[in-house]
Amino acid sequence: MTATEIATALLPALHTQGFTAIPHLDPTPNGYGHKITLFEQAGPALGTLVIYAGKQGPRYTTNELRMLTPTIQARLAQAWTNLNHILGTSTEPQPSTPVPSPESHSDAIELWVDGACLQESTGLRFGWACVIRAQGQEVYRHSSSQIPAYSAEHRNVAAELQAVIHGLEQCRLRGYSSVSVYYDYTGIAEWATGRWRAKTRTTQEYAAYVRAYPLPISWQKVAAHTGVPMNELVDSLATSAARTATLHWISSGS
Repeated sequence: MTATEIATALLPALHTQGFTAIPHLDPTPNGYGHKITLFEQAGPALGTLVIYAGKQGPRYTTNELRMLTPTIQARLAQAWTNLNHILGTSTEPQPSTPVPSPESHSDAIELWVDGACLQESTGLRFGWACVIRAQGQEVYRHSSSQIPAYSAEHRNVAAELQAVIHGLEQCRLRGYSSVSVYYDYTGIAEWATGRWRAKTRTTQEYAAYVRAYPLPISWQKVAAHTGVPMNELVDSLATSAARTATLHWISSGS
């Protein structure tokens, strides 16, 4: 089943649990998810529940819900259980959980990054995003469509690297002692560590910035479009920034 089909099938179960559930008209930009805006019946908006259908099976994420209490979590879990009865299946889809940070100490800093490039008849539109979490709580998020003009030839890579540079700089300014970067594009770590040779101005400047960076960095690769909540969040922010970008770039490969 697609994420849209799962989201549609879930609606009656959400209503049974006391939610007013309004599905979005279209799937998420990456096509792997579908969002449902949740309200308490005759009550306030709770935010957005995101349904995914991927290699790991049906799942949902709650990172876009502004209000999430243990009671609401339990009602959502019950709705998932009821979904089996609605579909007549025996599977038990589970809620997604964030990839755990490899650092166990409480002051672990996570930097989640992603980039996007949309190719259109008028040229390329870029978007990138980063989110910083400290002690498991979001402390900063930023998205933009700005890249150096000479980086446009790299397409999506240009946006990915810009997200890392901006996010690392924000971590430095906040006085953190170390940072773990979570990413889904392999080159982010490969150029930074020298395993890939930086051959262009864009990749050389990126590699030089990371080599001179004053804080210890650990690199944590996550699989794209598999329902990892924070990865899906920065992907959505980056894609939105690209869709709303007013500047179109013409790259040498266009």
